[in-house]
Amino acid sequence: MSNTAFRPALIALLWLAPVVALAADSSEEALVPPGPFHVAGMGDVVWAAPNGSPVASASLGNSFFGGSAAGGSGWMYRGTFGLRVAPLEFLDVGLGFLYALTANSAQEPRRVDTGFDAFPSVRLSWGSSQGALGLALLGRIRAGINEAGPQPAASVYGGRLLGDVRLAEGLWLRGNLGVSLDRTSHLVDGPLSDAYRYSAEVSQADALTLLAAGIDYQPSKRVQPYLTLQAEVPVHGAPAGAGHKRGTVGVRIGLFEGLMLDAQVSGAFGGGSGVPVPAPFLTTLLLSYNLWPTRFLTVKQTVVVEHEGPMIVGNVVRRSDGRPVSGAVVSAGCEDVPLAATGEGGGFRLGPFDQTAPCPVKVSMRGFEPAEGEGVPGGEKLEIALEPKVEKASLTGAVTDTEGKPIEVVDVEVRWPAARLTQQERAHQGRYEMELEPGEIHVTLKAERYLSLGRTLKVEPGARVVFDAALRRRPGVDSARLDRERISLSQRVNFAFNTDVLEPDAKLLLDEVASILLIHAEIEQIKVAGHTDEIGSAAFNQLLSERRAARVVEYLESRGVEATRLVARGYGRTMPVRSNATEAGRAVNRRVEFLILSRPAAKPPATID
Repeated sequence: MSNTAFRPALIALLWLAPVVALAADSSEEALVPPGPFHVAGMGDVVWAAPNGSPVASASLGNSFFGGSAAGGSGWMYRGTFGLRVAPLEFLDVGLGFLYALTANSAQEPRRVDTGFDAFPSVRLSWGSSQGALGLALLGRIRAGINEAGPQPAASVYGGRLLGDVRLAEGLWLRGNLGVSLDRTSHLVDGPLSDAYRYSAEVSQADALTLLAAGIDYQPSKRVQPYLTLQAEVPVHGAPAGAGHKRGTVGVRIGLFEGLMLDAQVSGAFGGGSGVPVPAPFLTTLLLSYNLWPTRFLTVKQTVVVEHEGPMIVGNVVRRSDGRPVSGAVVSAGCEDVPLAATGEGGGFRLGPFDQTAPCPVKVSMRGFEPAEGEGVPGGEKLEIALEPKVEKASLTGAVTDTEGKPIEVVDVEVRWPAARLTQQERAHQGRYEMELEPGEIHVTLKAERYLSLGRTLKVEPGARVVFDAALRRRPGVDSARLDRERISLSQRVNFAFNTDVLEPDAKLLLDEVASILLIHAEIEQIKVAGHTDEIGSAAFNQLLSERRAARVVEYLESRGVEATRLVARGYGRTMPVRSNATEAGRAVNRRVEFLILSRPAAKPPATID
């Protein structure tokens, strides 16, 4: 299909389908559809209010003008499509596209197609339920006039300082102060008529300041009228008096749960002297749908009940910072009374009750764990704190022997050392998968007739962690055994002569020591003590014993023993157990000992089912 045939079809589509906005919200505070430059707002004002939760949205809309403008008569059509992602409470990222087509009898050619302009934007915000401050960085990358392709050299970039103040329940005053750099004059060469500047939106002013203010009010949960005023004043490239002034009146109507209709009319004047003369008025239609209830559609205040009787009054807040939680559902556990919902400040009124005895109060909210408190009808104010719901993670892996054959039955033990919690799972045919709480965990793999292996892992919420392992068969005769105060060895830990390099047989022996420590997690700390004979200087033997003890600790850590459980000490030739006069005695004195420092007889950690 050619561009000539495609664009009228696109215009028809945009006119017949005003806007569809899809939003995904993961906590108690949802968002309104995208506003100016596809970040939160209404009319010409960008809001400073924080997002409150992650959200993703898309918008499609249109605006139209018909009549006399810029010395001629004609019409203007604008179709927009926008994407917006708010991954954090304080951050919005937007990307929009504008297609504009203008006809004017006072110019040649009569119709001007400005192509598809792109609008990248970023919004940062900080605030509370009483007010907020923010910063927005906004851009417009122009397309070529009557031709395809972006023109970055002709872009418009700017920034705005944002401020919101809550005047009363449901009533907000909002303001923007900004500056922009306009390079649209690079789109065309030579002098332009006012009519062509109007159609092509090409400005001679290359730097402008902006002041915008707005007020919106929500008298009920389904209606929200708003008014915004904006003025742009050139500071370079054109006279200050050539600036634009625009006012916008609009209303947002909640049709039913999740579906809202915005209708607005804008009136403008100004321009000339190298600045485009604006359309005298512009009508805009916006239809938006949210998959989850937005802040606009949540119950704004507690339902007023006509029946008389005592009420339970309270607040719902976040446990972490005490901030109010709006939109939470509150129910009573003692009498059949209507449900209540928390308002913008987190408050609720539950009742009326027939009795004044203490009553359980339950609170539920998407993205939070359920909570409960006890309130007294007609008594003191109740406060209930909510904990965020933590997304679980998963741990999976394959367990084989050293020849790569799956081990039929393996016990998988996961410990959270900081919380003293343990979770166990049994793997079959060499594979395991388990759901678990995020955090720093220690995993131990145990199988009959095999030496255990462990690993310390840091697991993020929602992550899928893989831990594959190959276990070595237990020797026919154990060379290491657990005694009351030590791990005793039937053979020595051998090193290469005068070094801290472990011999192969020493690694096999240390595998057994590590297996004992992994199985007996109640041993909180063990000392690895290195000793030498008296051959050589005292200083050399002291350093050699310290290096050998450290090397043993390093190897045990590689087998999965936590570093916090191991202490390395070197004693040189100061603690012989045999005479150094014979080779046999010196061989015994060259040794590594494993001495238990802490092994409390406390109850075992709690187990997670």
